[in-house]
Amino acid sequence: MSTSSVASAAGHSRVALSVAATDEGLTVHVRAPAGSRCTLKVAAGHRSSTFAPIRLGKSGHGTIRWTVPTTAPSGKWSFSVSCVKHKHTDTGKTRIVLVNHGPGTGGLVRTGNESGGKGGGSQSCAPIASPPGGGQVCFSGDPFATYQNGEDVGQCTWYAAGMRPDLDGITTGNASEWLKEASGKVPEGNVPVVGAIAVNTTADGGVGHVAYVAGVTNNGSTLILDEANLKYDARVYLNIETPASEFQGYIYGGPAGKGSPPPPPPPPPPMTFSETSGPGPVHTWTDYSNAGGTEGQAIPDNTTVQIACKVTGFAVEDGNTWWYRIASSPWSESYYASADAFYNNGATSGSLKGTPFVDPNVPNC
Repeated sequence: MSTSSVASAAGHSRVALSVAATDEGLTVHVRAPAGSRCTLKVAAGHRSSTFAPIRLGKSGHGTIRWTVPTTAPSGKWSFSVSCVKHKHTDTGKTRIVLVNHGPGTGGLVRTGNESGGKGGGSQSCAPIASPPGGGQVCFSGDPFATYQNGEDVGQCTWYAAGMRPDLDGITTGNASEWLKEASGKVPEGNVPVVGAIAVNTTADGGVGHVAYVAGVTNNGSTLILDEANLKYDARVYLNIETPASEFQGYIYGGPAGKGSPPPPPPPPPPMTFSETSGPGPVHTWTDYSNAGGTEGQAIPDNTTVQIACKVTGFAVEDGNTWWYRIASSPWSESYYASADAFYNNGATSGSLKGTPFVDPNVPNC
């Protein structure tokens, strides 16, 4: 296999794409905003292959390598990549002229079993059923490509393992066993996050089903899934909306990190201020504007209560117009009392003569 040149393209897009060919195969380098989810599609000789999406790290660089079959077609090979971040999509395209020395009747990606079969080797592929348009998804080194003589290629476990290579050696059984296998080794939880593996432990008669969480909508009640074998056909289905209620748990780690952050702590109780009533009972009312409405329980003399805030209203005999909203039970911020009946200076006994009309530290309502 040889190629006329190394090709690259960026243009005005935020995506840069370059391709290098060697005797071993092709290497595609992608540069895009850090954290982008990039999907590569290759086309040549009326054939196409779509690779599993890769998530770019902090460097914003990603690499996809594969072996080209000796039977692959010669001529122009087109490469297009679509990178999505925060619902913004950038694309990049380029092409090379590739000269192969075989019959040109084979596919674009070597599966590791050129003589037939579904998997094995370092590369395994499954066709894309949805969205329509053909193509295939390929993984390098997917452990499920070697299980059962390659019969797991195209299964949901094969796709999930390909999307999450960090789970290699951890999740090795049926989908229904993945939560148990990951327990204590990888973070798990009940809240869906992008990059997690969603696990249904009861589907398919108890065999289970796993899928890669590509998106979460409707406050977590709806998942956007990339998955395989959805219709028992060993094909790949991308961007499938599914109720989150179908899954019993999620495996985090990898692009999902530690999972969903814990819920925020409850807001602190509102700040109140302690004030002590003077001699004589203090009358309370629901309407501070006219010292009327419904009369509440009186506050006994020299009793400390919690005040929520102050407000101006009806003027009492000495002209004081400040009223307190009483936070303590049984008044519970539904009743008001004239601030004139409190010491307002930290005192808890004695005469009210000469004490402030109101405590300035109490906020306005």
